[in-house]
Amino acid sequence: MTISRRRDESHELSNVPPAIKLYQSAAKYRLLADETLPKYNSLIINLTNRETISLEDRDYQMAARYRKVLMDQFAELDKLGKHIKALPTNSPTLKRVQANIAQATLQYLQTHMFTLQLMPKITRAQDTTSAIAEEIKTLSLADMTRLSDAKQELEILEQQADQVRGFLDDAVRRRRFEEVATLRESLREVEEECEATRQVIAELDAIGSSR
Repeated sequence: MTISRRRDESHELSNVPPAIKLYQSAAKYRLLADETLPKYNSLIINLTNRETISLEDRDYQMAARYRKVLMDQFAELDKLGKHIKALPTNSPTLKRVQANIAQATLQYLQTHMFTLQLMPKITRAQDTTSAIAEEIKTLSLADMTRLSDAKQELEILEQQADQVRGFLDDAVRRRRFEEVATLRESLREVEEECEATRQVIAELDAIGSSR
């Protein structure tokens, strides 16, 4: 490649509008999410058909990892969509393009984020309360694993709740009342999961403090 050709390509890249650069970044994250979603959904379907699920279950661990990856990818998409919409421009055409890109990104997130709520909860075989308590007290390593996983799960859930609140605010602002009802119900479910996870963390912290 000649020096002049490199200069031409560099000049072309420098003239690319910021909205296009951000759109290209968003397209990459969307492609990554599209690759991750089928893997996550397949594991969720498999786990949903099981009577019991434990933290040690390899499919559960893989699903949790994919879920975290998707949360990160969706968070980046959300951030890029908002950034694109907020870009300053004097061109009405470009402003419409930016708004359309941001709206398409929001619709993509609203369509695909709800699958994250399908992550099944961990179950344990029926047993007496005393036997379960004894098992918890004797498995300190398992306690540490549960606590670490629960804290990570809470972080993901809180991120998801924040994003759903953002979607809800946008739906209210746009007076999309059908979406508002759905999003409020989704937010309620996520907040309930957050509270349940906080209780698990509190219980495990209490066990650790009593030793």
